[in-house]
Amino acid sequence: MSRRTRSELEGCVLGLIELAGSTTAYAVCSVFLKSPSPQWSGSAGAIYPLVERLERAKLIRGTHGVVGRRGRRMLKLTAKGRAAFQSWMGTLTDRVAGVPPDPLRTRMYFLDLLPEKRRRKFLKAALMGADKNLSKVREDCKNRKSAGGVWYLAALGALRSMEARRDWLRSVQKGLARSSP
Repeated sequence: MSRRTRSELEGCVLGLIELAGSTTAYAVCSVFLKSPSPQWSGSAGAIYPLVERLERAKLIRGTHGVVGRRGRRMLKLTAKGRAAFQSWMGTLTDRVAGVPPDPLRTRMYFLDLLPEKRRRKFLKAALMGADKNLSKVREDCKNRKSAGGVWYLAALGALRSMEARRDWLRSVQKGLARSSP
């Protein structure tokens, strides 16, 4: 890993390790698995190889430590890792600050290609999915509110985004209902 822009997953993992001060790859996986966002996989198959790559690049250092009564491999950022994290945080490209990728919105461009019955079914399923995920995000936001701080504010951003998504889907549904024969 040469001096290049870090991926979102790399930057996030570096940030989680720095935030903890010292943590395990398992604990990093757990953060992703508990998140209501489906953006990243928190699977061992995604995180452990990334941790190995970050260690080979000398961005993190693993040392033997004890958590509870068991020995664990504890991860810490190196000075080079801190610099990579700071660089990632400061890189606000259009990809980061602009309209995010959205597979649901992409499918909207092709709704007219579906028969009306399938279109209604598609929108009903999209709204049900949005409502289901909105419930998860609302619960996450509620759980983080008492602690406050940036984790709550990030959860609040997810909540507002999901509320807007649901409202948008309702508008699409109404708009198509008015234009149907």
